Amino acid sequence: MSRRPPQTPSHGFTILEVLVATAVLAMLLVIILQVVSQTSTTLRQVTGKVDSFQSARAAFDIVNQKLSQATLNTYWDYDSPTSPTKYGRKSDLHFLIVKSGETNSGIYFQAPLERANSTDNEVTGVLNACGYFVSFGTDNAFKPAHVSTPMDRFRLMQAVQPTEKFSVFTSANSTWVTPLHEVPTVPSEVQDKIARPIADNIIALVAWPKLSKGEDSAGTTISSAFSYDSRTTGTIQSAQLPPVVGLTMIAIDEASAARLGGDLQPTIAGILAGKFADANNFLGDTGDLATVGKALAAAHINYQVFSSAIPLRESKWSK
Repeated sequence: MSRRPPQTPSHGFTILEVLVATAVLAMLLVIILQVVSQTSTTLRQVTGKVDSFQSARAAFDIVNQKLSQATLNTYWDYDSPTSPTKYGRKSDLHFLIVKSGETNSGIYFQAPLERANSTDNEVTGVLNACGYFVSFGTDNAFKPAHVSTPMDRFRLMQAVQPTEKFSVFTSANSTWVTPLHEVPTVPSEVQDKIARPIADNIIALVAWPKLSKGEDSAGTTISSAFSYDSRTTGTIQSAQLPPVVGLTMIAIDEASAARLGGDLQPTIAGILAGKFADANNFLGDTGDLATVGKALAAAHINYQVFSSAIPLRESKWSK
């Protein structure tokens, strides 16, 4: 009678090994889910930030494009029509930068924007007065009809005065900018005002007239006070466009503005108080721009700074 060889016992997984493998798999799944969740959150935050500041970027590009076309149509004439002694630069137009904190703060100029009330399609090359400034107030005049609740926000305003209403010739000083600065507050005023918002949640617009970087590294030769007036006689600014305008804009996101609610205006006003008055204290770790950024971050306000240097094509700078 034959005998069967002894069988080798088969080796399977013990309960302990199965439990350990399951625990390891569970840990790996938790880690993967955490990574996916963090990646999704970061992606949403980045996408939300891009979307929040998309209109601000578009508005900043508009200001850059329009400002680059500024002109003064400068000409040479006698210094006095009755007792001439020398030639001097003259212009009937006006380039004006009013620094933050002063009445009608903003930037104002003339450019061939071809904006007219006329329906004649042959109207080309005509000049318009243009202004950009930051205003705080309601959107009651601009909100869609289906939106019932108005919102108080900081806004970047654009005012383009039609050729037929050109007011730059009406005064020898800067009072012609007043109608550009009038913002409608109710729908019935829209037709009578020319200022329109081009972006919400813009809290600051700083214009810095200066020479090219190679000629003036500090950028304070023309002005150290974020101001410029081409109608100031007896100065280098008289009847001249600055060669370059440095432009800085600060925008906050809608989520931060909505969270602050009624505290929005006093909070931002407090952060900006006394800032952007001296170009010597603009940049650097302790400069106004950095200080404002730190204050916004401390108040948990999400913000973005846009900056550019805009060459003015019509500038023919001379000393």
